[in-house]
Amino acid sequence: FSPKVGTQHPEFSIEINSEAFCHRYVGVLIRNVTIAPSPAWLQHRLKAIGLRPINNVVDATNYVLHELGQPLHAFDLDHLHTKTIRVQTFDRELPFTTLDGQARKVPAGSLFICDGDTPVAIAGIMGGENSEVNAQTRHILLESAWFEPVGIRRTSKQLALQTDASYRFERGIDASGVLEAAIRCARLIAHCAGGQIDERVVDLHPVKTDYPTVYLRHARLESLIGMSIESERVEQILGRLGFKLSADEKGWQVAVPGWRPDVEREIDLIEEVARIFDYNAIPAPEKVSYVKPTPLPHRETFVRDLRALVQGMGFREIQTISLLPDPMAEHFINEKERVRTLNPISIDQAVMRPDLRFGFLRTTAYNFNRAAAGVALFEIGNVFRKSEQGSWIKGIAEDTRLLMGLSGAKQATSWHQQEQAWTWADLKAMVISVLDHVGIPRILPETVGNEERLVWNYQGKVLVEMEKASDNLKAAFELKQDAWMAEFRLSDLERIVAGLPEKAYQPISKYPKIEYDAAFIVDAAISARELEQVIRQHVGENLKELYVFDVYEGKGIPEQQKSIAFRMHFLDATKTLTITDVDHIIKKTAVKLEQLFGARLRS
Repeated sequence: FSPKVGTQHPEFSIEINSEAFCHRYVGVLIRNVTIAPSPAWLQHRLKAIGLRPINNVVDATNYVLHELGQPLHAFDLDHLHTKTIRVQTFDRELPFTTLDGQARKVPAGSLFICDGDTPVAIAGIMGGENSEVNAQTRHILLESAWFEPVGIRRTSKQLALQTDASYRFERGIDASGVLEAAIRCARLIAHCAGGQIDERVVDLHPVKTDYPTVYLRHARLESLIGMSIESERVEQILGRLGFKLSADEKGWQVAVPGWRPDVEREIDLIEEVARIFDYNAIPAPEKVSYVKPTPLPHRETFVRDLRALVQGMGFREIQTISLLPDPMAEHFINEKERVRTLNPISIDQAVMRPDLRFGFLRTTAYNFNRAAAGVALFEIGNVFRKSEQGSWIKGIAEDTRLLMGLSGAKQATSWHQQEQAWTWADLKAMVISVLDHVGIPRILPETVGNEERLVWNYQGKVLVEMEKASDNLKAAFELKQDAWMAEFRLSDLERIVAGLPEKAYQPISKYPKIEYDAAFIVDAAISARELEQVIRQHVGENLKELYVFDVYEGKGIPEQQKSIAFRMHFLDATKTLTITDVDHIIKKTAVKLEQLFGARLRS
C-alpha cells in the first residue's frame, strides 16, 4: 500500500462546511473486508487496557486510537447512499440514534458527519446506528480527522456522553498526525480483515495548524529549578521528548511538536526538564526567600477585627439587600433625603437604604415567624442619602455602618431557669465594649428625646446611635417583641481610631488596688452621667474604674431627690494607696459636685 494523497476520489467526495470546527479530514477506502473476530494478539492487547473486543475493523480503530492518540471511525460505505461525506453544523436540535442504540436529541450548533444532508455520526463523539460496521459489511470508508476541542467538549457535556474519542478531542490532538494514523489503521484493518486498500487517499486540510516556538532561557530554568543543569543535559531531555532546539548564547528556540498542545509557555518547558531530570534529584534548598505580603489598609483590618469581635459576642452576621420598598422608606428617612433608583426592578427595591435598621427588622420578623425564640444579629454595609457634597457621586453621601441588634429571648426556658429576654442594658454594655476595644476613650452616651434613644459623640462626631424600635416600626414589621438596635458609623469611627496612638500594654501592677464607695444625694432630674463626667475630671489619673452600683429613692431621702452610689477603683503603679490618699480627693470632688448640682455626700 503506497498512498497517493489528494483532495478528490472518483467513488466518494468529502466536503467541510464548518472549517472553524474541522481543520482536517482524511478518508481512506478499503474494499472487500471480512468482518470477523480479531486475532488473539489484538484481543489480548485490548483486554489488557480494559477494552472489550468487538470485531476486527472496530478493534483496529480502537488499537490505533490508544497507540497514536488519534481517534478514527469506520463507516459502512454501502450505507452511505450519496457517497458524499459532509462535515457541518445545524442551527436546530436534531434527533439522532447513536451506536449504543440510544435515541438522543443533539442540541443546535453540534458538529455532524453527514451522508449528504443526513447525519451519520456526531463528530468526534460517536457514530450512528445507520452507518455502523456489522457482519454484512464489505466495503468501509475510514475517517481520521481533527475537530475543534471546545465544540466537542460542549456537545459531549450537553449529551452527557463521553467516549474515548471525545476524551481526546476535548484535550486537543495533533493535526499533523491525522494522515499517519489513517494509513496505519488502514494497514492494520487489511492485515486483520483482509481486503484491498485504495491507494487514492483524500486529505482535506483547509486550516493549517501553526505550531508554537517557545524561547527557553537557561538562567530562568536554573533559577526556578534551583540548581545548575548543563546545556547538553537540557538538550538531551527535550530532544528525546520530540522538541527541536536551536541554541544561542542565553538559551534555546524550542519548536513544539504537534502532539504536545499542552506546551505553550517557557514554564511548560522548564516543567518538562524538571520532570525528566527527576524531582527527587533536585536538592532541597538550604534557605528559602519569600516576599513579605503588602500589609492590608487600616480600613480593611479595622473592619475585619471589628467583625471578629462582634461575632465573639455571640452575634450572627446577616447580609441584606441595600434597597428597601418605597412605602417602608417613610419609617427611616424623610422625602428630601431619599435616594431613589432610576429604574427599580420592583416597588420593593425602589429606595437606597439610609441605614441598616430595615434589614435587621425584616430579618428579625422572618425568624420570629419561623418560631425563633430570640435573635442577636449584626450587619456591616453601606448606606446612602442625599447630600450637597456627596462621597463618591455628587449629591449622594455614602458611608459604612455597623448595626448590632437584639430582640426576643436571650436564654430559653430550661429545667433550672426561666426564660430571660434581651434588654436595653445588654446592648448598651456591648456598645461600650466595642468602643473600649477599638481604643476610644471612655465616653458617656447622651439621652436624646427620651430614655429609648442614646447617642455617643466624640470629637464633635456622632459615633453610635442606639434606640428601641418604636411602636410604629414594630407594627410595620408585625413584631410583638421589643427590638434594640445600635448603629455605629464606621467611616468616622475608623478615621478617629486611625489617628489614635497605638495601644501600649503595661505589666500588671504589683501594688493592690483600693475600692472607695461614695453616695450622693441629688435632685431626681440629674442623671448619673452628669455626675460621672465631673468625677472623672477631678479624681485624678489613679482612678481605674468607676461605675454606679446603686440608685435609691424612698425612706430617708427627701422627695424629688435620689441617692446615686458610685464605686471607684484606685491604683498607683508606684506605691500602695491608703484611704488617706483617696479621701481628700473625694472630698474635693464632692465640693465641686455640690457647686454644680447641689449634691451632698450621703452619711
